[in-house]
Amino acid sequence: MSSRHDDERLTDIINAIDAIRSHLARGDLSDGLIFDAVRVRLIEIGEVVKALDPELVASQVV
Repeated sequence: MSSRHDDERLTDIINAIDAIRSHLARGDLSDGLIFDAVRVRLIEIGEVVKALDPELVASQVV
């Protein structure tokens, strides 16, 4: 079961994914600004995943 903090972190991941979709709607990764914006959001997702409860992450692995 996820904690309140984990719920907030999962929301952060969803928001980052939405931002990536928005960036890609403006152009593709050949545009340096789009590439950098997407890269930053992917880094953000990675940091959030590292902060999640390991038991939560393990329970979601398929």
